[in-house]
Amino acid sequence: MSFPSGSEEFSGLARLARQVRRQRRLSQLTQSELAGLAGVGLRFVSDLENARPGLEIGRVLRVVETVGLELSVRPRDWPSQW
Repeated sequence: MSFPSGSEEFSGLARLARQVRRQRRLSQLTQSELAGLAGVGLRFVSDLENARPGLEIGRVLRVVETVGLELSVRPRDWPSQW
């Protein structure tokens, strides 16, 4: 994955992509199996794991939930100790 240097928008997507891939592998699922369980296409799972911008948030959330992850949102300047 390569993103513009210093791009916060893409750094969050890249972190999400790594976590989804990691959790899928820990769950011993192929991309195809995950796609079937989440009700999305194989290409979508691949695009998500490769941090392709422009993915539909609803489908992203289904994949995240299917692999057992929880997504949270916080302000960027949130203190790291919180």
